[in-house]
Order: sequence, then C-alpha cells, then structure tokens
Amino acid sequence: MDYSSIPINLKRIRIARGLNQSQAAALADISRVAYFNIESGKALPRASNLEKLARGFGVKVQDVLAAPAQCSSIRFRSSKIKTEKSKIMREQVINEVTRWKKCYDDLEILLDQQRSFSLSNININDNSLSIKELAWKTREMMGLELDEIVND
Repeated sequence: MDYSSIPINLKRIRIARGLNQSQAAALADISRVAYFNIESGKALPRASNLEKLARGFGVKVQDVLAAPAQCSSIRFRSSKIKTEKSKIMREQVINEVTRWKKCYDDLEILLDQQRSFSLSNININDNSLSIKELAWKTREMMGLELDEIVND
C-alpha cells in the first residue's frame, strides 16, 4: 500500500478546516509532535492514531488513506488562486466532488440505471455551426424555447 497520500490528505483537510497543526493534534487527541511527524511524512500513523485523526477531522479513514482525486474536467469561474489556502480549499472541493461523483456513478451501475448524456449528439468542435446555432440546437434538444431562461 502506498502511504504517501496520508500527509497530503491530512494537510489538505486540516487547512480546509482552518486549523493549525496544534489544533489538529488536539482534535485527534495526539501530541503536536506526533501530528507534525505524520503530516510531514516523517512517520506513519499507527492504526489507532489514524482512526483518531479521521474522527477528529470528521472524515472516514479511507479519506485519509485514499490517493488525492485527479480531475481535469472541473472548471471554476475564477482561474486565479490568490493564496495557498485558496488553492488547498479548491483541491478539497475537487476531491470531495470527484469522490461523490464516483460513488454516484457506481450506484447507477449497481442499480442498472445509467443514463446517457443528453447532449452527446452535439459536436462543439463542428466548425460549420456558429455559436448561436450550437446554442439553438442545444435548446432544441433540451426542449427550451428561444426566450426561456436556462437555469444552472
């Protein structure tokens, strides 16, 4: 098993919750030195400490152990990240959304209720259509009138 994700996940979760290392250690009921050594990758947590860390952060043990989610198709309105905390908060959102989506996809498969993407027939790379024509085609497929508002 690859344990290299433990420090990454602990730091991401800690910063996303607005905690310093001393506060995180207190939540997990372990020493600050022990927490520092685990988060910095100098030491591996014992099973009991891993459970305490997960409980203290309000996550599952597998959230601490899992490899950080990689998702290239999520887009944020603002591409500028001003601070390290903002970057980590964004990574936490991506991690949670990616994990949620995977669980949802797995559930659809288990229940045999997968649905195809309703706009898969529209080729956005088709240069023969203008932006307005693509928008109209999309509205048509979704059953929306020309003046009807599109809700996000």
